Order: sequence, then structure tokens, then C-alpha cells
Amino acid sequence: MLLVLAAITGLIATVDSPACALFGNDLVPAQDVPSAIAVGSVVHSVGRVCGTALAGLTVGAFGVAGAYAANGLSFLCVVAVLPVFPAAVGAAAGVARDSEARHDGRTAAAVKPSSKAAQESMLRAGLTYFFTRRALVALAALSAVSSILGRNYSLTLAALVTGPMHGSMQQYAVIATVLAVGGTVGAVLAGRLRLPTVPVVAAFTLAGALLQVAGALSSVFVVLVLLVAPMAVAESLSDTATTTILQTDPPPEMRGRVLGAWRSLSTAWQLAGPPLLGLLIQLLGARTALVAGGLVTAAAISVGVVLYGGRALAAAVAAPRRFVPLWLRPAGAPTLAPRCTTDACVAACCA
Repeated sequence: MLLVLAAITGLIATVDSPACALFGNDLVPAQDVPSAIAVGSVVHSVGRVCGTALAGLTVGAFGVAGAYAANGLSFLCVVAVLPVFPAAVGAAAGVARDSEARHDGRTAAAVKPSSKAAQESMLRAGLTYFFTRRALVALAALSAVSSILGRNYSLTLAALVTGPMHGSMQQYAVIATVLAVGGTVGAVLAGRLRLPTVPVVAAFTLAGALLQVAGALSSVFVVLVLLVAPMAVAESLSDTATTTILQTDPPPEMRGRVLGAWRSLSTAWQLAGPPLLGLLIQLLGARTALVAGGLVTAAAISVGVVLYGGRALAAAVAAPRRFVPLWLRPAGAPTLAPRCTTDACVAACCA
């Protein structure tokens, strides 16, 4: 019965997650979407801390069944709030973003699926669009490698603390709290990322991988705590930047499909990660598995930079409109030039 319920809730989450993301986007102007995503990440991080504490109290007071019932009833609060939002909000925001959206020098209407593609399933259409965008493919590769080989902290850090470091569950609870607090701080900082790019995500992922290696090599609990904090910040920044790109890079009519495709792909590496990490921990030990995962992640990012760095530099030189010298900018112009839409510039940003 539990397996059936888990399968049903998983199917619902595949639709629910993109729908919630798109609904949140429709409540704010297009230029405020990155900040809205960051606020959502803050709420999520705070919920991880408060939710865990409330779950413990509920299980202690009413048992596991009571906790499940309380969790189910909590969704009624969300349903009760939905009618408060005016139906016109989504339509108005969608029209405004349609007029602004340009991708590869074309309007959003120009990239609508053809009649043949319209007959395909939404998931297949989303996957087709997904794998034709280098930025989205690069994000998937970064997230897959880092998720499979290192960011299952609830497994790897628990094995490290209770294994080689001979710590207690109370010490791991401290680590879990630091992870949640660091995630909240990272989400707040991510609100300043107005137009994140794939290189930004790669930089945060690389920083997290190197911190993971340093944490695995530490033998003192306090040192591990000090390393876990920036590790959580880097993870939160990377996740928020990734979410921002997923919700702003595709044209409006493809965003839901892209988010659905991302949800399906991420489920695959989330399923593959824990068994693989468990096998590595069993064969190599917790410390060695963490070091190996961090080094492989860092090496994969470095190879990507070497392979595509020269191409991105050449494309950036070929599209000088990306950078506007200070002395040529009009008075009151922003410090950074707006994101350009030429093919060469997009290639430079997404490599």
C-alpha cells in the first residue's frame, strides 16, 4: 500500500512542481522572477528546518499515522488560498512576458511547436526542445554528476560523522541544521543573481565539490561544521540559479514542458544516486567515497571548461554587443548590458 501511495504521489509531483513554478512566475513581473525564485528557496529551506521539528513533535504526540494525517490536511490550506488569487493575474503576466521574450533573435511565437510536434505528448515535446538547447543540456549534466556523486548529504555526511569520525546522531543533527541554515543563506544571496548563466552554476558546483573533498579529509568535527556551511551555501546558490535559468530561458509556451522534462530527468539521477553512493561507501569507505565524488565532479567541470572555453571566447569576441564600455553608455544606463539575443552571444553564455 505504501509503495502504491508513493507511486501516486510521485506522479502527482511530476505535474505539481512545474505548475507551482509557473503559477509563481505569473504573480510577479518578468524582471522579478529571479528574486521570486530566491524567496521560494528561502521558504523551502526554512520549511526543511521547521518541518523536521514539527514532524518530530507530531510523531511524538500522535504517532506516525497522526503525522501523515496532519501532513495531508495541510494541503487543504493551499487549496483554500488558491481562489484568492485573481484569474487575470496569470493572463496579464503571460501577455507581458510574451511581448518581451526573445530567444536566439526570434520571438516566442516563432519557436512554437509545429503541427506535427503538437500531436506528440507534452513530455516528448519538452524533451525535444530540452535536448536542442546547449544551456539546458549543460545544466542537466552538471546536476546529474553533482547529485549522483556528492550532494546526497543526508547519506554521505551521516556515514562520515557516524563512521570514520566516530560521532553521534546528535552531532549529525548539528550538521543537518548547518546544512539547512546554509541553504537559507544561499537562497537569500541568490536573490541578487538577476541573470544567472551556466558558467555561474558551474562555478558554484565546482566550489561545492572542492568543499566536499576538504570536508571528507577533515578529522575534527568543528572543522567539518565550518566546511559544511559554505558547502550548503554553494549548493543553494547553484540550485536557485539552475531553477532561474529553467524558468527564464525557454519561451513561455515551452516552460511547463521543459520543467516537466527536467522533473523526469532529475528523478532518474535522484534514483541512481543513493544506491551508487551506498555502494561506493561500502567498497571504499565514507571518507574515500566523498573525496572520489568531489574530485570526479571537479574533473568533469574542468573538462567542460577546457572543451568549450575556447569556443565561448571566440563567440564572445564575435558578438561585441554583449559588453558596452562604460564611456559609451548613455547616462543612467545599467552597469551590465542586457542579455543579447544573437546566436553567437547565446553560445558564449551557455558554453
